[in-house]
Amino acid sequence: MRFITILILFFTYSLIFAQGNRQNVKRGDMLFDIGRYNEAFFYYEKAHPSYKNDVYLNLHLAICCLRIGKPVLAGAYFQVAKENHKGEWMPSMHFTQAEIYHQLHRFDIAKKHYQLSDPSNANKREISKKILECKYGKYFMGRSDKNVKITNIGTVINSKFHDVLPKPNADFSVLYFTSQRAKGEGVVNPEDIYQSYSLGLSLIHISEPTRLGMI
Repeated sequence: MRFITILILFFTYSLIFAQGNRQNVKRGDMLFDIGRYNEAFFYYEKAHPSYKNDVYLNLHLAICCLRIGKPVLAGAYFQVAKENHKGEWMPSMHFTQAEIYHQLHRFDIAKKHYQLSDPSNANKREISKKILECKYGKYFMGRSDKNVKITNIGTVINSKFHDVLPKPNADFSVLYFTSQRAKGEGVVNPEDIYQSYSLGLSLIHISEPTRLGMI
């Protein structure tokens, strides 16, 4: 009787756990569809232990990682999707693979997958733009005369939360970026747009960021 009770409890827990993870996928889908990739990633990742080999979930996790600037992790999720996908690749898989290679600066193979992602030329304009970005990326990163110095601009911009997508204006007097710093730890925050002003001749010395609003 005790063994049967334990079995019943185990299967009840398993059923509740599985239902909870299906709900996490649905929440992730809703957020993914409106472009809130950081939050979508949170729910997809919670569901992942129950669907480790699911092609759909791993593809969506890969895309979320690309949107939040984590191409290496995107590649890991995409590899699982690729290994479990049966049959020919969908165009969307080629596009995701292309974006991973693009962000990892493997421009030649990225161009190949961009081309394979649009066999009917339905998205010719977007694909042409991506291929041109790869062309320029390869050119500038391959130049022997480049002189690049990377400087950490400190904790004014680099908080303990998720800070991504820095975009300076034309004369480098203003920096725009996105961050999840608004509500604090333990909360799945939407990304907000911030701006900071240069306090000198460059962005090394910069003002406290001002929140402009939610993405």
